[in-house]
Amino acid sequence: MKSSEETTLKTSKEKTTQKIINLMTKNPDISIEQLASLCSLTRDGINWQIRKLKESGKIRRVGPDKGGHWEICE
Repeated sequence: MKSSEETTLKTSKEKTTQKIINLMTKNPDISIEQLASLCSLTRDGINWQIRKLKESGKIRRVGPDKGGHWEICE
């Protein structure tokens, strides 16, 4: 049985990743800085979330960091 702390952490993480996906869907050109601000996370926190989303195949970056865009793969 999971502790309430583990459940809260998982739920929070799922909400954050879904929020990132929603923001990328609305604005594929969104920057890391904008995501960090809108999600109340640090730049490193957003980079970690994005890395996990990429590894799971949910998102991918098309083009360069400047001038590229996010693509949702779900």
